[in-house]
Amino acid sequence: MAEEPEPRPAGRKRRLLLRVLLAALVLAVVAAAMLWFTRKEIAHDIIGDALREAGVEATYTVEQISPDQQVLRNVVIGDPAQPDFTASRVEIDTQLTLGLPELRQVRVIDPRLFGTFSDGSFSFGALDPLIFTDDEEPFALPDLDLAIIDGRGLIESDYGRFGVRLTGSGHLQDGFEGELALVSPALAFGSCQSGETSLFGRVNISDERPSFAGPVRFDRFECGGATIADGAVQLDTGASRDLAALSGNYSLRSAGYQRRNVDGSGQL
Repeated sequence: MAEEPEPRPAGRKRRLLLRVLLAALVLAVVAAAMLWFTRKEIAHDIIGDALREAGVEATYTVEQISPDQQVLRNVVIGDPAQPDFTASRVEIDTQLTLGLPELRQVRVIDPRLFGTFSDGSFSFGALDPLIFTDDEEPFALPDLDLAIIDGRGLIESDYGRFGVRLTGSGHLQDGFEGELALVSPALAFGSCQSGETSLFGRVNISDERPSFAGPVRFDRFECGGATIADGAVQLDTGASRDLAALSGNYSLRSAGYQRRNVDGSGQL
């Protein structure tokens, strides 16, 4: 009986290639199945687990979960009867890696923030464990692409109450652009006080350094026996990376009075 000829090298290579392709196909099917069955856990790992680890009370409704996007509705952080933060919708784009999914962009629609400023310190209630950590490293803006649509806030401070409005988008370390507005019915600083006061202008972040350009307007400002009516201070300021220092230019105008100081600058 004649012996069968040895397979040709080309035939062995084709069989090896087919086995590799089959193995890759099986691996892809298994990976896809794992993503499908764990798609809800993806969202909880990023959001739910982080909130629970920080001890933050939060509720929300999951509208959509997929390997590359999670959509939450009716987000409430803090006491539901008097929340510290709410948002009608939060859209989170993620990218799968060998470890946990990484955040690519977060879009927050209609966020509402409530806080206080007392004795030189801010507090945002239930959000404080996420914002103010025990990390001894200098403050740094998050490595995150963020979009805020119609963001509003209310701050109760030692100087008075003021409302905040912010809309913008971009990377928080380099590229964020937006519009910032503040308004207060009255403010008091020691023996000085102002009537209705507002601020409106552009916010930009470049190389981790935030900047602001726009006017501060007030209908009346009283201090040291002097009164300034219908005043406006044009600001063009920037902050350091750790937000510990401010510098820039300003000019002051008021009805019947004008004073310029193009060198006006200072550090906090």
